[in-house]
Amino acid sequence: MFHHFVSFTFCIFTTKHPYTCRNCSSNNYTFYKLLKKKYQYYPEQIESQEDKKLLAQLNKDLPRTRANVPFFKNKANLKKDSPETNYDVIKRILFFFSKEHKISYIQGMNELIAIIYYIFYNDDNPFFTKYVESDTYYCFSALVEEIEPIFHLSDASFSQLFINLQIKQINDLMAKCEPEIFKYLKDIDLSIDNFAIKWIMVLFAQEFKIDVAVNFWDRMFTQKNKMKFICFISVAILKKNKDKIIGKEFDDVAVWFKEMGNNINKMDINEIIDRKSVV
Repeated sequence: MFHHFVSFTFCIFTTKHPYTCRNCSSNNYTFYKLLKKKYQYYPEQIESQEDKKLLAQLNKDLPRTRANVPFFKNKANLKKDSPETNYDVIKRILFFFSKEHKISYIQGMNELIAIIYYIFYNDDNPFFTKYVESDTYYCFSALVEEIEPIFHLSDASFSQLFINLQIKQINDLMAKCEPEIFKYLKDIDLSIDNFAIKWIMVLFAQEFKIDVAVNFWDRMFTQKNKMKFICFISVAILKKNKDKIIGKEFDDVAVWFKEMGNNINKMDINEIIDRKSVV
């Protein structure tokens, strides 16, 4: 069912490595095994306070990630006796990632990696079965590298500046393409900033049901500039839902923005993406 979507994750890092997809997976799998050996103390023998804090944050965030999708609570491999769930595997990947990269785990990364893992795990091509965990690790790493400014906790001002620039682009696009919406939001003194931060940080991962998100990401990863794509999609969604905004009271519009994910899932995502082209 999902094999046609897997290309999006591979295209992230095959452009950075001169290998075929098969060689990429094989080489990454070999190196990932070394990571497992390097961190063989995980999770039973974690001693450092830093690692304990990281694990505590992962244990807090992951059960809330796609909590309505049973897949993540299921055993990671029904053929094995291991009690590991898919949440457990994702937690291990994020732990390794945090140890190996200058940018450690922060909230929001859980939403990004969940979609990548879900795609690889559910692909109907048997080739990917062996490499689910290692492919997820490397594709997630490449994605974070690409959108690195979002997660720059070491320089929060730089991260905030980057996010603010994207929000400004959304507002500028709205002012140009949907001036009526832009003016009305100003009239009722409602800023989209707080809502747009989430759209930008997790690339709309939280706004769509999982299968809709997969479809959306498949289209997004064909774009050279993903942030620009997110900005255009944001305005396209507002354009599509003009009647939910214009003429409504502040509280009603604020609630609509807050629950926008549920509203979006009632729309045709392909129609939203097509509408983006006329924004």
